[in-house]
Amino acid sequence: MPTLLQFGAGNIGRGFIAPTFAAAGWSVVFAEVDARRLEALRQRGSYRVIEVDGVSERIVTVERVSGIDARDQAQVRALVAICDLCATAVGIAALPGLGGVLAAGLAERETNGRGALDILVCENGLLAHAVLRDAILAAAPPERRAAFGGLVGTVRTSIGRMIPSASLSDELDIRVEPYCRLPVDAAGFISAPPAVPNLVPRRDFDLVVQQKLYLHNLTHACLAYAGHLHGYTTIPQCVSDPELADRVQRAGAEACAALAHAHGADAQQVATIAAECEALLAGLMRRYGNRMLNDPVSRVARDPWRKLAGDDRLVGAARLCLHHRLPADAISWHILAACRYTPAADEPRAAAWLALRDGGGVAAQLREVAGLLPGDPLVEDVLALDRSQAVPPSAAV
Repeated sequence: MPTLLQFGAGNIGRGFIAPTFAAAGWSVVFAEVDARRLEALRQRGSYRVIEVDGVSERIVTVERVSGIDARDQAQVRALVAICDLCATAVGIAALPGLGGVLAAGLAERETNGRGALDILVCENGLLAHAVLRDAILAAAPPERRAAFGGLVGTVRTSIGRMIPSASLSDELDIRVEPYCRLPVDAAGFISAPPAVPNLVPRRDFDLVVQQKLYLHNLTHACLAYAGHLHGYTTIPQCVSDPELADRVQRAGAEACAALAHAHGADAQQVATIAAECEALLAGLMRRYGNRMLNDPVSRVARDPWRKLAGDDRLVGAARLCLHHRLPADAISWHILAACRYTPAADEPRAAAWLALRDGGGVAAQLREVAGLLPGDPLVEDVLALDRSQAVPPSAAV
């Protein structure tokens, strides 16, 4: 029975990666720091994933799972040395901390003749796979770094399953949507990609990454920031507002056109990619209406410093449109809505955001948060919307 070593037993690890592999007959060992989750994994050896589609629920029992303390370097290293595949879902900031134990485990694999190891990097961040790879190579003995480069594959993934913050009292059970496709970068593997249902190796992974960021994450954020202005508290409430949903649909359509032009080499490819993106958009708009999931607006809108960054979902998608001489009017509207956002007190840099918003205005926000200078066409578009009062002047609280 093949074994997956899963770093992190949070929403993604527990709610998506482990169930995908367990359903294919793999055993899953979680490397986890949360003491209560770790104890529950050790005692029970299973947990439930509750798939809700807005009408009914389906309970899937994830079996053949266990846990080790991620801080126990010796135990983790020993598992790295013998497992068939690794995956991370710990947050990009924690990836550098895995470099040492992974490098030590790779050295042991080499000694024991186990060969190369592929690692699915299931993190937000376009360069997360590179961050992990650099950390592993930095921890390798200097004379072995070149060889280690051929021993580890850090594989990009696209996490499309929506899993709101845990709302169940159980330490392990988790509620998710049924969506289960897991695209992975075929070029990132050292060995052959594992034959696991719903694991989809893609050669055009740059397109997949941008579809996730500039279509899925974009429209999710658009719903949240527009819904915040309307006083809605859940994403299903937002998408049930016809005017709001129509505007988000138009933002998504702008992104579809830009993605098609960015990745299509000729007219036929542009049309094919556009059709794929439009089908993805239609599916997303349906999935956002899942009332049994009840994704909170506060979760999706959280941390505008990150979500308005120059290469992230909103500004990045608009810039892609403008780069290809395509309209970004609906996306610009939602950028302004995001600038109006009022964060909760516990959000990252909430006080600094409010001081910038209320003291400097939209131009200052776009300069400081997105790195856009006065005179930039996108800045001018958003400022024109601001002057026309196209977006409500203050956020709901």
